[in-house]
Parts: sequence; structure tokens; C-alpha cells
Amino acid sequence: MIRMILAIVFAALVSGCSVLGQDEATLGAQTVIAGGLKSPGSYTPVLTEKLWEGKTSSGHNAYVVRTVFDAQNAFGALLRDCRLTAFYIEGDRVMHSMLGSLKCEINAPPGTYSELASQMSDALKKA
Repeated sequence: MIRMILAIVFAALVSGCSVLGQDEATLGAQTVIAGGLKSPGSYTPVLTEKLWEGKTSSGHNAYVVRTVFDAQNAFGALLRDCRLTAFYIEGDRVMHSMLGSLKCEINAPPGTYSELASQMSDALKKA
């Protein structure tokens, strides 16, 4: 089931279209975050904020995204979490660091992560 969902997401990324009104940045962040969850099928985004959008040195679309989401832990309890993701799109793949994402504050005021997003985007530009 997960492979089928990822195949649909990746097909949408390659074609440049969106799935259910979601753009490439939202879908990429979802792919990175859900890949690190104990129950990826329970992932439900609450808020997605694109902090940076640009290109890598090789011309690939790159993003830094803050996502607040709900998901079940290993015991089945539904929890709310927040993650910063930095990634770029290469063909049909979402490329990111081994860390995947960084924890962030759910109720952080706007601009809280500007400096960190800038540092993350600097690293992406060199990819």
C-alpha cells in the first residue's frame, strides 16, 4: 500500500502536477517525514509552511519546509509533532540527508526558523 502511495506521489512529482492540491514542496516534505515514522499511514499534515524555495547547483528544485502533523507512535497513540525538512527533487526521487528532518516547535511564531532555514538552504544550493 505504501509503495503504491509513494508511486503516485513520485509520478505527480515527475509530471509536475499536484495530488489533491498539494504542491511539490508539500509532497516532498510528506515523503521525508512519513519515511521516518513508525506508522507512516497515519501521517496527517496540519500546517505546511514553505520557508525557502530555490535550486541546487545542478538545477534541481529544492525546498526547506516546516510541517506540523499528526501521526501515531509505535503504541498507536496519536501525537502532534513538527519537523523542518530540507530536500531537493531529482527526477522521481526526493533527496534528503540521512537525518531526514529536524524537530521544531509546534507553536513557533513566524520567522522563528529563518536563520536555520537559511543555513539549510545554503547546504541545498551546493548539492
